[in-house]
Amino acid sequence: MLANLLRRFVPKSKRAAQWRENMLVEAVKLREAGDVTRSMEKLREVLEREPGELRALNDLGACLAYVGRSKDAEHVFELAYSLDDTFLPTIINHARVLLDQKRGAEAMRFLRRAKVVDPEAIQAEAFYAAYCIGNGDAERAARFHLRAWLAEFDSLRHGNSFLWNLAYADVTEERIASEHRFWADTAPPAAHGEKPLAPQPLEGRRIRIGYLSPDFRSHSVRYFFRPLHENHDRDRFELFLYHDSPVTDAQTKLIEAASEHFLDVHEMSDAALIDRVREDRIDILVELAGHTSFNRLHLFQRRLAPVQMTALGDPSTTGLRGLDAKLVDVHAAGPDPQRYYTEAPVALPGTFWCFDPMEDAPEPAPPPVLAKGYVTFGCAGNVAKISARLLAAWKSILERVEDSRLLVRSISFEDEESRKANEKRFAAAGLPMDRVELLKPAHGHALYETYHELDIVLDTFPFNGGTTSCLAVYMGVPVVSFYGESLISRMGLSVMAAMGAADLAVPDLDAYADRAVALARDVDFLTRFRAGAREQYRACTLGNGKLFARDFERAVEDLLARRNAGEFHYETKVPVLPARELVRRAYAVARYGRVEAARRIVAHCLEHHPETGTAHLLRAQLMTVDGKGDEAIAYLIEQGSRLNPAEHASMLILAIRFQLLAGRRDAAGELLQRALALDVTDAFDREQLALYRCALAAADAPARAAAAGPARRIVFVVPCDEPERFDAIRRQVKATCTCPDGWEMDFERCRERDRIEAYVEALAGAGTDIVVLMQKNVEIHGPGFALEVAEALEGADVVGFAGARRWTRMDWRAEEYALKSACFLSRSREAEGFTDVNIVGAGTARRADGMAVLDGALLAARAGVPALFDEELLGSHALLEEFWSNRLAAEGRRLVVSRDLGVFVDAAIPLDTSNHAEARVRCADLLALEPFPMTDEDTLALSVPVRSPAEAAQVASAFFAERQPA
Repeated sequence: MLANLLRRFVPKSKRAAQWRENMLVEAVKLREAGDVTRSMEKLREVLEREPGELRALNDLGACLAYVGRSKDAEHVFELAYSLDDTFLPTIINHARVLLDQKRGAEAMRFLRRAKVVDPEAIQAEAFYAAYCIGNGDAERAARFHLRAWLAEFDSLRHGNSFLWNLAYADVTEERIASEHRFWADTAPPAAHGEKPLAPQPLEGRRIRIGYLSPDFRSHSVRYFFRPLHENHDRDRFELFLYHDSPVTDAQTKLIEAASEHFLDVHEMSDAALIDRVREDRIDILVELAGHTSFNRLHLFQRRLAPVQMTALGDPSTTGLRGLDAKLVDVHAAGPDPQRYYTEAPVALPGTFWCFDPMEDAPEPAPPPVLAKGYVTFGCAGNVAKISARLLAAWKSILERVEDSRLLVRSISFEDEESRKANEKRFAAAGLPMDRVELLKPAHGHALYETYHELDIVLDTFPFNGGTTSCLAVYMGVPVVSFYGESLISRMGLSVMAAMGAADLAVPDLDAYADRAVALARDVDFLTRFRAGAREQYRACTLGNGKLFARDFERAVEDLLARRNAGEFHYETKVPVLPARELVRRAYAVARYGRVEAARRIVAHCLEHHPETGTAHLLRAQLMTVDGKGDEAIAYLIEQGSRLNPAEHASMLILAIRFQLLAGRRDAAGELLQRALALDVTDAFDREQLALYRCALAAADAPARAAAAGPARRIVFVVPCDEPERFDAIRRQVKATCTCPDGWEMDFERCRERDRIEAYVEALAGAGTDIVVLMQKNVEIHGPGFALEVAEALEGADVVGFAGARRWTRMDWRAEEYALKSACFLSRSREAEGFTDVNIVGAGTARRADGMAVLDGALLAARAGVPALFDEELLGSHALLEEFWSNRLAAEGRRLVVSRDLGVFVDAAIPLDTSNHAEARVRCADLLALEPFPMTDEDTLALSVPVRSPAEAAQVASAFFAERQPA
């Protein structure tokens, strides 16, 4: 009753808004818990009341894509985009479903827009990486998958994407293993830690084996799982299948029909799934996904069964110590498995897998060379596995085998964009494209018949073919393989050894090319191999499910026996990543606000690289996030004394900053003297110490002298819709800036949307010498501003306080340090009431010439400079002014940065963003900017916190004054 009375006094619109928010939150929770069906029901309820609710449309589209309904998802995203083409989540997810449909060119239009509008659009980087994989650029893909992961470090999806796709790149297998270890060692701790599970007595009962997989469906894993599952000895083993996917199909039904216990668990939360597996009292739990899609590897930190194993799905190590064993075989294990697996390798005597399509398939046909008169090589699978050096080997093979052909089949080629990109890549590698065909994959019965077209399959490296190689030998086509050190590059060796042709797997690329050439000339072998392939195949564990199941069962029993007897011990030797890379990642993660994750990475680094000064620095910085400034200072002083002089100086530099922020100038001065007594060899650290010295001196010297010259009239044009703010700017500048007698400073306010007209008029105005374009979020605290601007403009057309020598990425401020120059003041983000002096760029000169773009927050120009403004760039901060400066530079005008202007930029005062998306897209188009640059952002800057903007300007001026030539 009371609730109903109160509800009458709550505005209806407010109640509706609260209901909507509650429903959207609930839908997200359901989706994250795996209950996608109920999540969609909630979203549809919202859309019935509010058909244009963008968040609901976006989340519904994402759910539809998750369950494989890409076309339906696309229609939802198209609707959302038609309602608002600036809503980034929809733009990015729209791109994703287009990628799923192999429409890369269309997807890139959306991805490019998202990244241009928001350089921090991390999800766009993840989908761009997927686009790169389709185009065969595995190295670029790995870089952007890593960037996406570091930005959302505890995202399992991004971590899995990076690890899985890294295996396509041409990196060492040790690096691949190290990356997996890094993922596991820095993952969030399990919610309740690992719960010890005592082994259950096995006498008088069947051994319970659980299989957890999202791939009990039409997926490559089914080729390997069904022959094992259906040939298990059910008198000795009780099998539990946990299917963790919303997708089911005919293969799912076949697997379920052959199952004793089949559980659909994809809608179960992590906690519910853990409880269910433990209730089933599984003896050995086998996960079949690794780092592929829809896995729940993280649960294996929690100990779901006394013995936990990984098999079949992912050839790389998982990186997890909680997984006890990894299924391999005597050929695939490699000579030094401890360096490549965090799990104990369980090496079967035959093969680590059994491939049986378990469906009608044609018998092998005679080799096509007999009828065609030339050899046809082939390769199928993910084109990202085809590295540059592999292409070089293929070029050699085709050159040496006269009239030979190469057929490459890939699902990527269903996308015409991908096919063209790979055609260019192959041609650039020197392959004779008149003898190379890039083909779409075949399906169903036609898939088997494609192998009738091939004489020899050329394997990939370091990620060997898996399903494709098994299909090849099943159809009688021999595989020439190049093997390495671990399972990922030894699958070809495993297959060919089982087929009695281990010599077709070789340890280097030269031998790989030689073997392929020799095999092409041995038509008798090709004929014999095809004729006897199916018989050999069925006689070995690779193709005989009963033989394979017996080997697997013996291995499981031995593993359980050793575990029960306390005789199971394994020490991995997978190396950790280098210290420098760990610190780089920790800083990147911290920059995205993932403080706890950054702490874990730092702890991991210092555990294995305890003398890494930069890791100690970051640990101290992270202490201050929790308000532990004094502890951070003590930590820096203590740790610094244990390190070499260069790192000791870096530790003291940070400690000085913390003392200044605490208001303890005397203590900061003492640390400065200690630092100056060290042999500091790093140029940046030397300059940082010099800046501290200027700040602590707080020099009261007057502004530098400058020749007054002839009388000048300076007009400040301030786009500002708030008269009060304009008046405050005018008062502040007049009170601060000193001008010689006879000089004039005039101020003009214009509406923000009308500023082009005001700029044009001011630049063309009679009797005006200098025009200053000044945004409303700027103050000037340099007393000598007018004199410095006038002097700098003697040899320049436009002067600013910051700029870059090139504009190749949307955010030119992220260019490398040596290509930028800047000095500006800003509010400290570390302590209330402090102002930071920020100095960027190599060298100590007060001015820097040769700029291609200047910061649009404040620009000073000579009157008469062309007013080349693009009105379509209005409404996006100061992009209009920055593009103007760039156009002037392109016409040969001279842009100069002066680092002695005392410009304060207040980020808390918002500028107009009414046209932000369209303006940035137009700018990127006009300048042909790269939306996905390979270079990392460079945010390095000299910096010191001081007590006021006026003091900050004074410190900056003193810093540059003492460095100028006499």
